[in-house]
Amino acid sequence: MSSSVNNKIDKNTVPLTLNKTVESKGFLRSLSVKIILYKAVSIIYVVCFLCYVLFSRVPDYFDGEFVDGVVLKATFSVKEKHPVMTVCYKVGSEAFLYISYQWNMRSYKKGERITMIYSPSNPEIASTYTFIGYWITLREVFFTAVIFIILFIAAMVITGKNNIPTLPGNDDKRKRKYDV
Repeated sequence: MSSSVNNKIDKNTVPLTLNKTVESKGFLRSLSVKIILYKAVSIIYVVCFLCYVLFSRVPDYFDGEFVDGVVLKATFSVKEKHPVMTVCYKVGSEAFLYISYQWNMRSYKKGERITMIYSPSNPEIASTYTFIGYWITLREVFFTAVIFIILFIAAMVITGKNNIPTLPGNDDKRKRKYDV
C-alpha cells in the first residue's frame, strides 16, 4: 500500500516541478524583455542625441576653421540675469567680436585666450570651441532629457509597468483568460 501512495505522490509532484520550471522561464523571459527594451530606449536616445549634436552645430564642425580669441569682457548681468562674454578674434587681418549670453559652466577672465570656431564663408558666425557651449548646451540637455523620459515611460507602458510577474512558487498569481 505504501508503494501505491508513493506512486501517487510521484505522479503528482512531476507536473508541479514542470509547472514551476515553466513559471520561472516565463518570469525570466518577461524580465529579459523589459531589460532589453529599456536598454534599447537608452541606446536609441544616445545615438540620436550624438547624431543631432554632430550635425547641428553652428558654425559647422566639418567646415569650420579654428582661431584663438581673447576674452574682452566676462561678467554676469544682474539686471538681465544672464552671463555676458565678449571675445575678440581675428580672421586674416580683420577683427571680429563674438558676444555670448550662454552659461558655459566655466568662468572666464579678461585677457584669457580661448579657441574659437568660425565659418570660413562668413567669419561673423562663430562660437567658443568648448565642450559645454559648442558641443552641448544646457537647453539641449534639458530638452533631450524630457524626450528620454517620455521614451522610457513609453517603454514601461509597452512592457506593462503594473504587470509584475509572480515569482516561482508564489500561489498568488493571476489566471489568464484561457488558463484551465
